[in-house]
Amino acid sequence: MRWVGHDIVFNWEKAFGFEWFELTGGILNIGNEGQSRPDQGEDQVLYLDSMLGRTLFLTTKFSL
Repeated sequence: MRWVGHDIVFNWEKAFGFEWFELTGGILNIGNEGQSRPDQGEDQVLYLDSMLGRTLFLTTKFSL
């Protein structure tokens, strides 16, 4: 069984009108509600990204 991840990411530069502020957010593994598990004999490393299932994230970046 193969696993394919589908992610969506939004990036907002100059957020709220500030030159020095950037917001990034999105959803990792949109179609994966639960944890993915490798079949017997498959490489475990390939499944590290899918261990948590669907994941929301938001990051900020700013310069002083």
